[in-house]
Amino acid sequence: MAWVREAPAWKFHVFLSFRGEDTRNNFTDHLYTAFRARGLAVFKDDEELEKGEEIASSLLEAIEESLCSVVVLSPRYASSRWCLDELLKILQSRAEFGRFVFPIFYDVDPADVRYQRECFADAFKKHEERYASDKVQTWRQALRDVAGFSGWPSKDKRETELIEEIVAEVWNRLQPKLPSYDDDLVGIDSRGTESIQAVVLSLPEPYEAQWHPDAFSKMSNLSLLMILNKLHLPLGLNCLPSGLKVLAWEEYPLESLPIESQLDNRKSNNLWRGTKFMGNLKSINLRNSKNLHITPDFSRIPNLEELILEGCINLVEVHGSLGLLQKLSYVTFKCCKNLKILPRKFGMDSLKCLILSGCPAVRELPEFGENMKNLSMLALEGTSIAELPVSVGNLNGLNDLLLEGCKKIVCLPNTISNLKSLSRLNISGCSNFSKLPDNLNENEALEYLNASETSIREVPSSIVLLKNLRLLSFRGCKGLSSNSRSSFFPFQNIFRFNSPPTPNRLILPSFSGLSSLDKLDLSYCNLPDGSIPDDLGCLSSLITLDLSGNNFVHLPTGCISKLLKLEKLLLKCCPNLESFPNLPPNVHHVNASDCGSMKPLSDPRQIRGHLASFAFDKLQDANQLKTLLVIPGNEIPSSFFYQKYLDQVQDIEYLKKNYIWADSTVSISLDLAQLRHQYSKSEWWGILVCLVVEDVESSPSEEYRIGWISKVPSFKNILHQLLHKLETGFVSGIPSHKYPHLLILYIPSTYWFYVQDKFQLIFYSSSLKSKLVIKKCGWRTLRKEDAENWRRKLSECATAFAKQCVPRPSGGTLPPHLSPWIWISDLKVPQHCKTFLLAILCDRLPAHATCKFCSLEGTVIHVLRDCTRATSIWVQMVPPEVRDEFFSTSLRDWMHRFLQKPWLPDRDYDADCLRFTVTAWLLWKDTTSSIFKGTDTDGLYSMIQSLVKEYTTLLHAKGEEGSSGGSSLSQSSRLKQFIKLNVDCCCTANPGYGGLFRDVEGKWLGGFYGTRGFTTNMEAKLYAICQGLITAWDLGYRTVLLETDSSEAINLIEKANIEECAYGSLVADIRCLKQRDWSLDLIHSLRKDNACAGILAKLGAEQHQLYCFLDHPPKQLQPALVADSLQVQLPCP
Repeated sequence: MAWVREAPAWKFHVFLSFRGEDTRNNFTDHLYTAFRARGLAVFKDDEELEKGEEIASSLLEAIEESLCSVVVLSPRYASSRWCLDELLKILQSRAEFGRFVFPIFYDVDPADVRYQRECFADAFKKHEERYASDKVQTWRQALRDVAGFSGWPSKDKRETELIEEIVAEVWNRLQPKLPSYDDDLVGIDSRGTESIQAVVLSLPEPYEAQWHPDAFSKMSNLSLLMILNKLHLPLGLNCLPSGLKVLAWEEYPLESLPIESQLDNRKSNNLWRGTKFMGNLKSINLRNSKNLHITPDFSRIPNLEELILEGCINLVEVHGSLGLLQKLSYVTFKCCKNLKILPRKFGMDSLKCLILSGCPAVRELPEFGENMKNLSMLALEGTSIAELPVSVGNLNGLNDLLLEGCKKIVCLPNTISNLKSLSRLNISGCSNFSKLPDNLNENEALEYLNASETSIREVPSSIVLLKNLRLLSFRGCKGLSSNSRSSFFPFQNIFRFNSPPTPNRLILPSFSGLSSLDKLDLSYCNLPDGSIPDDLGCLSSLITLDLSGNNFVHLPTGCISKLLKLEKLLLKCCPNLESFPNLPPNVHHVNASDCGSMKPLSDPRQIRGHLASFAFDKLQDANQLKTLLVIPGNEIPSSFFYQKYLDQVQDIEYLKKNYIWADSTVSISLDLAQLRHQYSKSEWWGILVCLVVEDVESSPSEEYRIGWISKVPSFKNILHQLLHKLETGFVSGIPSHKYPHLLILYIPSTYWFYVQDKFQLIFYSSSLKSKLVIKKCGWRTLRKEDAENWRRKLSECATAFAKQCVPRPSGGTLPPHLSPWIWISDLKVPQHCKTFLLAILCDRLPAHATCKFCSLEGTVIHVLRDCTRATSIWVQMVPPEVRDEFFSTSLRDWMHRFLQKPWLPDRDYDADCLRFTVTAWLLWKDTTSSIFKGTDTDGLYSMIQSLVKEYTTLLHAKGEEGSSGGSSLSQSSRLKQFIKLNVDCCCTANPGYGGLFRDVEGKWLGGFYGTRGFTTNMEAKLYAICQGLITAWDLGYRTVLLETDSSEAINLIEKANIEECAYGSLVADIRCLKQRDWSLDLIHSLRKDNACAGILAKLGAEQHQLYCFLDHPPKQLQPALVADSLQVQLPCP
């Protein structure tokens, strides 16, 4: 019997030995991924040894610490001395420790390996010329030995089948070597389970775990369990530790939670008899668990504080015991589309937030208990409730009542007046809602009232008593339509019945009491002359006023000019408006496009008069291109440097490289060094650009846009490159009628703060049907003296312009529908996807001679939909009810139908738009760039699903920032807020850097990461500090505590001689930042306290991006943030 000495403790299940040149990026990579998906820890050496190097000791240790070795014998395997040395060590480990060895004969014959024929003979012939004969003989014998083991030849087998067979056999052979219960959790030793406090699993792909049902039974001290990827548990799950505090399990795979003492029938849908007491469990997060049908009996989880069941689309019933939990503070069932049954009564006295948004099957709400005074948010968007219970009046602490899209609700109960703390009421999209309560004034704390797109015909006069109201919107409230009566009385016109006139516009009260109102939206309400109250000018706090889409000819005299705080005025698409109002002195943006009855500006002095009303002194910190004025006009003011329209081939080619298709371009080049020399910083405020755009075709076009893109020359200082990467965007407010329009844009001097010499702006036009051109262009500098001179002439210029009007042209009516480029710009999809959609409608995507996947003609519609490859993707996401229509319409009809309305009435419109757009974009990219190799579409479909999920998160974050009720901080709040900034670098040959901002409670505010390329770790650490301070300043934070675990970096910043220091330039930049007007402390922290910043730095090294700012924490960071908040240490990765 052979003697086997004691094996070292194992760290890996599998060691992969392979020849990188043959299989690194194909077979071996796929095999590695398959092992990882099965839950096996795999060692794969990704470093190529240079000539003359010896095999690393760490590699030899990894072989000894692996339970088995998989040897991929490929044609060039024997040509590598390092592969042969690996093989010797593998066989030695087999002999000494009893390790398994599995050979794979990849594109080679096992007999050729054993007898060293063909390519193996050639390899050994070279070895014999270079190495000692005894060494070569040991290599030869090793190959003979491994060729005699049972293995797998790759010939005549599909790769996927071969890999599945290999993984299954390795798994089965390793099972006896692995401990029994919780050891199925890879890397957790059964003897140490009582010491485990946190378990976090995050894998890049779905994973089937062969865990024993009692895998967690011995982890008595487990307080945090986070599963962040899709996990399949074929053996089920019997129990969870009673001491668990936080359970976060995305896409939970089972139908119910194992919070029970025994399971009589594991296949049952209801496993809640004999519940186990779990007094420590405070948080349950089972987001997107599609198999969950029913919740547990919550009576034995008395201390539960947070319940997150968002996206559990098959959840039907919530156990009635939920309503009895006295410590529960946060509950969300968002997007549980089949949820029907709720507890009859809610009595959760500590509940602060209840979310039922996106639950269309919910038709009735529970009664609310008398002591539910802590509930501050009730979100019911998209439900099918017809009324609120009278007991809603018990919610004395309610701040937010959100009913957007509840199409069946008609009115609010009278008890709504009891809600003295109600500050936000959103009933937008409640199409049958016809009347606001007459006693609405009793909700004296109300600040936000959105009644857009409702059937409200008359606004109650009591609304003027809401002294705290800040936002009021009746957008699209037209009352009953003029032809609605005809639909009920089809013979009315035939028999000429007389009926009382029905108002088809909104009836407004006086506005005199709304002293706090800062935003008023009365757009598209069919308001005629005389319908706007004369006291509109009394709104002394008004900042934004939207009167677009109405039918008035004139506005009340002086009502606009009295709004001294007004910054944004929208008068778009008012076809009868004849005269432009006098403007107040502090506006930032005015849009009067598509006002067909307004005379185009012809006197340049009029433009100068309007510019006098703009608050240029308050626009200095905007740091972006801003549209000031859009108005009918055809002349460049004489004070602008006139530049003729020029169709520049070079600029058009530059745009194409950035996926932008243009009809025409004009570029403006600025010599900033000369401008800075000519004007001091205090005098030079910025640049004004004036464009005249016009459709030059014979027929009006409704489908065009103006965009811009900036070009900055390369810099020696990488900091400048970082802060001035390519920028692009659309100019807002482009008209949709064939009238010449004047656009005046402003770029403050701070926009080019780090640009040293030259800067170029390219403006481009793009149309879908006709040809829109930038007909004229001009620019000029803006000095403080210029603005002051214009202000002195404000009254004269404004008065002269107000008198300019002409009769409305015949036939000048609004188009029956918004132009496609407008609705595309409104889609909640990424910007590059909007550009792609416009390119399709502009016929800017080139057709291919043949499709590379099926050899048919490669038309756009074929590539995007009709190719068998594309069809196999679409059928996985398109509902069966609309598939016939989906696959039969023309290209343009296809896009209009499936982008302008939901695929089915009960589906999420925004989600369908995003899914459609991302899929079409990736299919096109796959055809042109081969982003996913091979004919199997599963990988491409997974990529689509992943991108949709990522973009949904990003767009949701942006939406939250943009909403008035969101959690984003105002500039004034940020100036006062204390924040902690942690920064770090990733110590590799290509070091990344990263950092994150948190408030005084440790809550995430934002983060960033990037890479410096090949540089030193110290430079990366200093750069992380510099970039963190720049980002903090730009975000408006003025009280900052910066922590780094590098005491050496702090010492350089505080004491280094800049002229002698190798990092003098960076240190100088940091010192300059420290001298700004803010409270800034730079201190040293322990390495373990800086773990979150370290994760971001590692992400920066992996992503190879110069700089990326994060509004929300990435998935890789979330476990560390949760662990920080619970003050537990994560398991080692």
